[in-house]
Parts: sequence; C-alpha cells; structure tokens
Amino acid sequence: MKKSVKRKTDRYIQFRNRTNSANYRDKKAIIAQFNKSVREYKRFSEVYSAGDEELASAKLHDAGTDLYMCCEWALKNYLYRMYDEQFVTHIISSIVREHKIDQLSTKTATIGFLLEELKDIGIPSPVVIGINSRKIIENAQIVNNGPKHDRKIPDPNRYKESLEEVRKIIKNYVDENVELELIDDSLYGGGKAWYEILEDTSEFNSAYSYVLITRRIDSNDIRGLFSQKWDLVIDMDPDSDINGLAYKYTDITGIVPTVCTLDAINARRKFSFSHRPYWIMANGTSDVSDSVVDPKRWGTAHGKYLSSILEEFHKEYSKPVKAFVYPLENERNLRKIVDTFNDVYDSGDEINFCVLSADSEYNSIDDENFKISTLSIEEFAEHLEKYNLNSKFISGLIKRELPAENGKRVLIDENFATVLKDSFDTVFIDIDQEDELDSEKCNRIDFYKGIQEISWYGLREHFDVIQPEQRRIVDKITQDMKDRGRLLRKVYYVPGIGGTTLMRRLAWEFREIYPTFILNRLNEQTGKNLQKIYDLTHCPILIFADNNFIEFDEVKNLQVELKRMGFAFVICYFQRKLKGIHNENEGSVYTIVRDFGIREARQMKIKLQDLVCDKGVKENFDKYINESDDYDRLPFVLSMYAFDKDFQGIKPYIANFLERMNDQSKKILFALSLADYGNVSIDIQYFMNLFNDESVDEFLLKESPGINELVRMEDISGKNFIRIRYHLFGEEILKQMSNGRNATEISFLNLVDNILGFIEDSRSNRFNINQDTLNLLRSLFITRKADVNAEKPIFSTLIMKLREEHRTSFDGSYDSSTDAIVRIFNKLVEVYPEEPHFTAHLARFYFYIDKNYEKGFRNIDSAIELSETEMGHVDPLLYHMKAMGYSSRITNIYRRDILWNFKDNPQYDTSELREKIQEDAESAFKYFKIVRDSNIGVAGHVSEINLCIQIAYLAKNMLDETDNFTEYLTSDKGKWAMQYIDRAETLWDECKQLISDSAYEDLDGIEERLHSLTVSVEDSIDIWKKYIENAGNKNCTQARRILARSYLKVAEQTKDSENKKTLYTKVIQLMEENISEENQHVGNIRIWFDSIKRIEVENQDMLIQDAIIKLNRWVNLTDSVDAHYYRFILKFIQAIEGSTLAEGELPKLLRELKHTAANKYNRTVPQHWLSKNGKGINALITNNRNRRNAVPEDEMSEILLPFIGRISNNYVNDSHAYINWHGVDVYFNPSATKGEISKINIGQRVRFGLGFSYDGPRAYNSSIKLLGKDEFVEVKREIESGIAVKCEVTKNVTHYVQVRIIGFSEIGSIYVNELVEPYSANNRPDIGTILDGKILMKKFDNAKHCNVWQITMNMNDIKEESKEETAMAQAIRLSGIKVR
Repeated sequence: MKKSVKRKTDRYIQFRNRTNSANYRDKKAIIAQFNKSVREYKRFSEVYSAGDEELASAKLHDAGTDLYMCCEWALKNYLYRMYDEQFVTHIISSIVREHKIDQLSTKTATIGFLLEELKDIGIPSPVVIGINSRKIIENAQIVNNGPKHDRKIPDPNRYKESLEEVRKIIKNYVDENVELELIDDSLYGGGKAWYEILEDTSEFNSAYSYVLITRRIDSNDIRGLFSQKWDLVIDMDPDSDINGLAYKYTDITGIVPTVCTLDAINARRKFSFSHRPYWIMANGTSDVSDSVVDPKRWGTAHGKYLSSILEEFHKEYSKPVKAFVYPLENERNLRKIVDTFNDVYDSGDEINFCVLSADSEYNSIDDENFKISTLSIEEFAEHLEKYNLNSKFISGLIKRELPAENGKRVLIDENFATVLKDSFDTVFIDIDQEDELDSEKCNRIDFYKGIQEISWYGLREHFDVIQPEQRRIVDKITQDMKDRGRLLRKVYYVPGIGGTTLMRRLAWEFREIYPTFILNRLNEQTGKNLQKIYDLTHCPILIFADNNFIEFDEVKNLQVELKRMGFAFVICYFQRKLKGIHNENEGSVYTIVRDFGIREARQMKIKLQDLVCDKGVKENFDKYINESDDYDRLPFVLSMYAFDKDFQGIKPYIANFLERMNDQSKKILFALSLADYGNVSIDIQYFMNLFNDESVDEFLLKESPGINELVRMEDISGKNFIRIRYHLFGEEILKQMSNGRNATEISFLNLVDNILGFIEDSRSNRFNINQDTLNLLRSLFITRKADVNAEKPIFSTLIMKLREEHRTSFDGSYDSSTDAIVRIFNKLVEVYPEEPHFTAHLARFYFYIDKNYEKGFRNIDSAIELSETEMGHVDPLLYHMKAMGYSSRITNIYRRDILWNFKDNPQYDTSELREKIQEDAESAFKYFKIVRDSNIGVAGHVSEINLCIQIAYLAKNMLDETDNFTEYLTSDKGKWAMQYIDRAETLWDECKQLISDSAYEDLDGIEERLHSLTVSVEDSIDIWKKYIENAGNKNCTQARRILARSYLKVAEQTKDSENKKTLYTKVIQLMEENISEENQHVGNIRIWFDSIKRIEVENQDMLIQDAIIKLNRWVNLTDSVDAHYYRFILKFIQAIEGSTLAEGELPKLLRELKHTAANKYNRTVPQHWLSKNGKGINALITNNRNRRNAVPEDEMSEILLPFIGRISNNYVNDSHAYINWHGVDVYFNPSATKGEISKINIGQRVRFGLGFSYDGPRAYNSSIKLLGKDEFVEVKREIESGIAVKCEVTKNVTHYVQVRIIGFSEIGSIYVNELVEPYSANNRPDIGTILDGKILMKKFDNAKHCNVWQITMNMNDIKEESKEETAMAQAIRLSGIKVR
C-alpha cells in the first residue's frame, strides 16, 4: 500500500471514530484507542530511527490525535455513569440528567469542560489522585489541536506527558484493572539496568554535570553515546581526535569539542561554561610522540595534573557529577582518576561513577559511589539514543538562518550555533518555530503572570503591548546601523514597565534585517565569534544586552574589543533605572521608557479580558485601569489585578505572604530579593547546596507555599537560575523584612545579620567554589572599576547604601564601632579566604571609610600575596588599590592636617607633613607605574594625574591671594611641588595618546583642572628662564619642561611665522638638554618631536636627517618605544620623498617598532596622520581627542596625502587586511571602507591616505578607493640641464659625492667644490642624506662605464618651472603619480 493511501485511510478511520459518539460508552473501545495511540508512538520511533522523517511526523500526529480522542471518551464515559448515579440518588433531576448527557455530544464538551466537570463530581477528586488537568489542556495545543488545525509537528515530550495523565484517568475512572501498553516496554526491554541509570540520574536531569571516562572504543554501535550532552570527557586514547571517539563525536554531531591535553600548561586553564564538551586527551596525542606514555607511567607523567584541572573545571561546573566509565587498561590509573574526582567533589559526596562493559570486579575500588552496571557500552548507547530521540527530532526541525548582505541568508552550522549559545541567544530568522513545540512558551497566562519572559512565539502572536517608545528606538537603531558605526547605546527603563519584553520585541523586529543577538555572558571567544558572523554575512551586527544578565562595564569592554576588529555594530544596552540611584551617563542614550499610559493599559485590557472569568475580578481590574496614576499603572500590576481576585496592591500582597511564611522560606526570599537588588539571578546550585536537594527547583517553584508565586526560573546560556519574579516584589520584601509591614524604605542596617547569613550559606564546603555564586557576591559587594580619585571612591550600590545609612544614623560621620560594612567584608574573607578581591575591598573600606591605613595596607598586602599564590601572578587592579591607599592617606589625612594647621597658624612648619606626602606619593607612583606597564587601560595615568593635581593645589592653597604661585614653585620653599605639575602634564600628554574614547573616565574634567592649575604657571616665562639661569642649567629638567610647554602655548597663539619658529627652536633646545641629562623620561622626547614637526624650515631634509641621527642615538641608549615610533615616521617620510635607502630600511624598522610596542596599551590607535597640507614633517597631523571628534570622515579623507598601493595577499579577514606600499604592509579594515574593498579586490591598486600607530602604518579606511579610469600614471620628464633635482647620497669618493637622482632612477656625482654650506670637501654629507641640486651636464665615467650626470648645489639660474614647485610637490610628480 502506498504511504499516501495508507495515510488517507488512517485519517478516515480517525474521522469516523471522532464522529461516533457512542464509542465513549464502550470501555473496550477506550482501552483499544489508548493502546493504538501507544503503538503509533512506537511506530514513530521506529521510522524516525530508520530515517523517514515525513512518515515519522505523520505517525506522531496520529498518536497525538488518538490519545486526545481516548481522553475525551474516557472522561465522557465516567461522567455519563456519574450523571446516572446522581439521578438515581436524587442529586439531579431527569431533565438535568438528560441535558447533561446531551451536552456530552455537543461541541461545547471540550477537554477543558470535561475536566472541570470531573473536578466537580469526580470521586475521588482528580486533585487527590494527582491528575494534572492544566498539563492536559496546555499540551492539547501542541499534541492535538495545533497539528490537527495548523498541520504543525506534535511535540514527542508533550505527548508522553499527556499519555501518563490519560493513563491515570483510565486507571482511576474507567477500569482500575486494565492492562495498558507502555512505551518503555518496547523501547528499553525487560532489563532493569537502564531503569536504574534513569533513576540515578533523575532521567538525565540537568541538575547534574555529565562526565565520560574512557579509553579507545572500537565498536561501531556507540552512535547513541553522542546524543547525551557531555560536559567533560577524559579520554586515554592518544588518537581520539584523529580516528577515535572525539573524531566520531564531531563526525556524527557536527560539534567540535574543546580539546586539551593533561599537562602542566593546561593544569591551571580557566574553564567557562560551554555547550560543547571539554575533551581531555589524558594520555597525550599521537602526533606529539613524547606526550604518550606507557600506562604504568601515566600517573607520574599526566595523572599528577588531573587534580588541578578538575578544580578549575569544578569552579565553573559546580553541579554534582554523574560519571560513566568505559574500563581503562590499567586499573591503577582508574583508581587514580576516581580518587582525584572524589577529592575535588567533596570526598565523593558530589559524584557517582557507573562502569559500563565491566571486565573485572575492580576490587581495589570499593568506594560507595562506584557502581558496576550490567549494561555494555553499546547497550548504554542504544538506550541513550532512544531516550533522547524526541529532543533530537525537535531540534532537527529548526533552521538556523541569519540575514546577510543583498537580501541573502546564511545557514549557521551545528557547531557554530552551539558555540554561539555560550554567549548569546541567537535570534535566528525562524526562531519562533522551536517555541511552537513548547506549550509553556505558547502560554499567554504564564507570560502575563511573570512566570516566564515573553517567548518568540509570544512576540509573533503579539502577547505584548507595543510601548510608545518602540518606534523611536527602531528609527534610531535603523539610522545607526545604516551609518555603519561601532556604537554602544542605552535604553533606560523603570522597573515593571516591561523593559526586557521591549528588548526582545526589538530583537524580533530586526531579526530579518540584521544578524541579531541577545548577549548573556562574555567569554574569550565572544568577540571573535561576532567577527566570524560578520565575515559570513557582511552585515552590521545588532547586539542587545540587558543589565539583568550582564553588567555595563563588561559590555563596554566588548565594544572596545569589537572596535579594534573594525566591523560595524550597534550594542543596545537596556538598563533598569532605580529610584534614588543615579545612573552614570555612560554611552549615548536612545530613550528612557517610563510611561505606561491609559492607552497602553486599555490595549492590555483587551489582551487579558478573554482570560479573566470572574465578574468581580473584571470590575476591580477596570477600576484600577481608570483610577490608578501612571507610576502605579504598570503591566505586571495590571496582570496581578487580572489574575488574583484578592490582589489589592504590592504592599498587602507581599505582607500576606511574609506573615504566613516560616523562617526557611523567608531566608530563600531574602536571598532572591537581595540578589535582585544587585540586579542578578541566583544559580540553582546555591539552593541545592543549601538544602542538599537536587530537585530544589521543583520544590521552590511548585511545592513551597508562598515562594512559587513570587519567583521564576531562567535559562541563561544553558544554566538555570532563579530570580524574584518582579523587581518591585523584591524591593517590597526587603522593605518589610527590614522595617515592618508599613515600611516605605529599605534599611540594610537592619538586614546585616541576614546578609551575613546569606554569605555563609553561599558556600557548602571549603574545598569548592561555585563560580556563579562568587560572581553574585562580587556584583553585590565589590566593583571591578578602578578608583581614580581618592576623594571619590567607587563602591557597589549596596555598600554605598549602607555607607549612607551609617551617616544618617550617626550624625553624618561613620562610626567604626558599628561597622556593618567591615562585618560584611570580614565575613566574605572568612568564607572565601582564597579570593583576593574580598580581602582587597576590605582594605579599600579601611582606606576610604574607616581611615585605618595600618589595617588597610595589611589587608591589601595579604590580597596581593594571595593573588600571586592562587593565580600565579598579581592582578594589576590590586596594585592600583594599594596605590590608591597611599593617595587616600595623602588626600584625607596629610593634606587635611596641613590645611587645618596652616589656617590656624600661617607660620606652621609643614616640612614634616610634606615629607610624608612625598614619601607616600613616591610609593603610589611606583604602583601606578606597575599598573600602567600592565596595559589594562589608563586608570594608572588618570589616578596619578589626579593625585599630582591635588598635591599641587595643596601647595597653591597655602599661599596668600597676593602671592605668585610660579615664584613660589621656583623658590626653595616651593621646589617640592614643582615635580607634581610636571608629572601631571607629562602623564596627561601620554594619556591623550592612549585613549580611544573621549567618554572614558573624567578626562575632560582632568584637562580642565590641569589647565586651571597651570594657566598662571605657564604664563610666567621670564620667571622660569631666570630660574634655569640661576640654577646654572643643572638639575632643572622639570623647569625646562614647564618652560617648554609655556613656549608651545605662546606659539599656538601667535600668528607670526618667524616668532613661531624661534619658539619651537627654543623648545627643541630645552628638550635636547633634558634628554642629555635624563634620557629615560618619555616627556622629553614627546615635547621635542611635537616641536620638530611644527617648525617650518626651508631645508626639511636637513631637519629630518638631523632628527633621525638623534633618534638613532636615543634608540641605542634607551630602546624607548617613542624613539622607535618617531624614527619610523621620519624614515617613512624620507621614503615618500624618494630615498631608496630609507625605503629599504622600513621593513626592519617596522619589525623593531612592533616588537618594542607589543605590550603597549592601544598600540593600534593612530597617533598621527599624514596630510597633503605641509612639507615633509610639517605634514603630520596629531590625532588628538578633539580632532577625532571634530573632523568628519569625508573631510578627513580629503585632507590626507594620497598614496598608491596594492591590496596585499595578506588578507586575514574582512576586518583585517593590508595594502602593500613599497614593500611595507599598511593595515586597513575592509569592512569600514563602506563596501569599497573586499576579498575579491586582492591584487588591485588603490588610492589611500595613511597615519601612524605604535603598531605601524594604518590606512584611513574611508579614504581607500580603487583606482579608476581617470587616474593614471603621468609620463616621467627627461633629465635636462638646468632643472632642480633631489639627490640621495650613496657614496663619498676622493673628489666626488656620488648620488642617486630621486624620481629618475639615474646616478650623478657632485664635485666637492660644488658643495655648499654646511657641506664642503672636509665635511662630506652622510650616506642617505637628501640634497638639493641643479643638473649641469652628462659625462661618461670611465670607471663606471656609463654616463653620469654632473650636479652642483649652487642653485642659481634654475629653470622657472622647477623653481615654482615645492619639494613635496616635486617629489610626488617625479615619482610618476597623478593625483586628482
């Protein structure tokens, strides 16, 4: 029989059965229908395993239809008999009986109606039996109604849930002795071993981590082994990833595991949660023969590293473990592995082992948690495959497509989709299809009640109410995406307004236009994976993030990383805006979502009215909508009024729960509410550890009275978390727990004991740390932001609130005898003694609040030592904290004491306190330098600048209003303060080079404070000149730099070119004197170069050559990265002007520069651009913050000097490629060229402008254009007598200087008598020097056997056409380039 005919026949039979209402009175028909449904499901399993997905879908559809038909008949059968019994017992009349029986055959007799009737008259009650009526009704849409009406695919898991509920109905209300078929009978056979495994793993519950310990498996019948999600595999086969288990895993699943070896290098590797398994090649790899050892030597060669790697694994994978073992060749090695796991997992209490294909009794391993199964590995794999068949079937129905350029779509493979899950919810174009198979995600009521966030199905079906701000945000995102920026934007929203729902709505709306992601967590691969998405789609990427799941600082770090990659993106960050808490204005803000007006409330009423049955509830609901004000009229509050007839507002609602709760339930609610205050969820493992119960999520959400109504589960990138259902619930719980039922504010001082208990409960044993719980505590109590000003320390929101409460309670001052904060930090240190940052933040408390510096330094030193012991290195942030301790003592103790004493007694001797300031400042500077050398940002610069400004202002504030601050600095009394002004300005110059984002920290404020401090100092040129003269020009390097900056300031303001030249010359002389005295000070060379590039002289070649000579000397003396950088720029300019010697040196100089600058922060940011407005070095434009923000891209492209190059074969990806110019690779970002350049353009010639970074030359992306037909190479002029030329010295001989004539590839010679000042017969120019000359004649050189042009440096009587050209224009013309 054909499939189509058989299908039609089956459907006809189903139709006939449905219309034959008499069937429901026949018990045999009901039982037969149930068993037929089970057989249909078994047939589905068989044909799906055989590969016929179409027939499998049909069979699953039939099974679902038959099951719900059976359910309907069974309910009608029982109700029919009960109506008869009620008539006989005179409970109902004959008329009522007839009406009810007729009703059983009408369309109104739905499953829902029948179950309500059963609830009313069923004996025993279905509630007592445990029949889940709600589940039957919810699953009907997925198993029966949806497939029947919409031709959707039923969900196998939902089918099995409904099957068990229907089985209960038949057993309890139709025939208690009936034999009903079981799915499991045919699936798993009669053996008990598999069922024991299912029971032991709670049916492979996600509450456990799963580990496989194995050697090589040569069997081909293990395919099902890969249907399980393994978190860790310990594989003793050295060929595993070549032709063994790891290879087969990838071949069958399409997923590439994270492979590493068991050795010293990987022993301390950090794990991050992943949907891919970590695969440990425990006995090395066969392609590295030295790594493979005999099994007898395995323990000493590799096994010794297992403990360390498992400890790191356990920090991230904190769940108990179920480990399955395929016997190893050496029992002693298995013993070693088991012992190591037991040591790491709480002496074996958190791990169970199950041995498959056992070949011995393993007498040496008698641990209670080590069990031997009778199943072979092949049988285990077969059972696994059948068990996981349903989820595999569902996932196979979903496409994974993202939009790409030109309206195309790209398919994301299984492996990459799995990798993306570790960081994102990837909003695939058809993402809603998967939700259709999940009845919970299709349930409107669960969304409206806040039990779960809105699903993609719910967005498609418009469960939500459109916010008035939505269109504005869509328009702004659209514009930003079209502009192809690299932006971080914010949307603020008030709690309860539906911010997360709005974010998901926006992601849904954009998913077909741009690759769209919701960021959940960061790992090392997050940025690289987004780069890969761009390379696949060539579209700007849209990323949404919610501060419920990820902190803003993490997102900002991601922006910095992505900006370096260069492709276009927009990150839209949704941040909850708390009342009374100031949100920093970091990043530009799209909007603030704060209003849910009457219009939106009425829209929501329309959506809810069909779900509200109670008339009184409807009236109360309508009244609330019309009478509440905008602040209280929030979506979730409307839902509460709609679904809870007793709801009269949040305060009485929460009070009602708290009054009838026991202490344990209150402890749970407090933990969740406190976490929500810090805007984080709690890992389910926290409660598992607390109650030692793996099914705690079921307990919390379904059985614990008063808790399940207030909390919800969240799945974040594969991990389960619990959080309070609404922020306003959590806030109210904290209010009432701290100050009673009528409280209007939270008092955290009254909750300190609860907080200490929460910290204690967070760790179940001293051996292991739950990384998610640790992150929760960090979010609540500490901050990863570095302080940059000792007067404005940064603490977490909770600690700041406690600090403010202390001030309020104790007359504005902090009372250390009642220090709640120190109790909290002491408890954190007590519970987590190996966590250095808790100890460090206790030190910060002593530095900033208690002002107990002895305790502060003792704790920060302990933290530094701990960091080195635990991590193998010291976190630079700890050094920064120590430096800020010194800064705090200077600012809050010494400076205060000086000012107080000086105010009372102007003659007060401040020398002792000044010495203490200088001593602490030197200590702070030492640690700030370590931070700067760590290249983690500019906090080490900003903090030291702030400290220097504060000390300098201290000196200034001690003067009378009539005193001259500059005269004081140059006096014996004031010399001590001079260094701080100089140091601040030097660091500020360096800081400006490093920053790439003008919104970073308080940079504008620093610039303003520094200017205010130095404006009078730099206006006092005569005083500084006199000071240097009186000092005999010795030990006055700081004064020279101050004077040099004064000259530069004057030069910027004057218009007289000669005066400018004089000033710049003075600066150059001052800095060269400084360099001779202190060649390691970076400020000297920077000021020197800044003046060199500004000075306008006729003979630029001489200027550049002289500068290069000095730079070469400084490179040899100091190996300064700045000397390398400036030398490379000058050599590059020489190469532009035709020097082949300079051109030949560029590759070597570039390698040296890259090597020296390898660890420099922001080394890839261009510091200078080369413009066409200027001559030689004067053409350089400094890429400072103001210019970067002020000059539009198109205008900047026109300013730059154009070059001609060729797209290099070194094309890494669409964000990282090179242009080859005269053998030098010039970096550029193809994705930022506005579609001009892609991989297909490799080898083509382009015109571009360029700049210089510490990482080498970088093209200005917007300037890069393919050469068109109107851009051509001009025919070179012939050399003739009388024209001016540029010459490069190649050799000095007896009576001649031999040269190469630039732009003509000809050689010439200059007779020594034709040299002019400063050169002569006795003072020859060095090789590589560029000279100006005039062509005399051509003469045959007998020694060289060729014609040589005779040249003079006497430039009289030059042809007019040569005279009119500038040296730069001439060099460009002679190089053969035509520039439009």
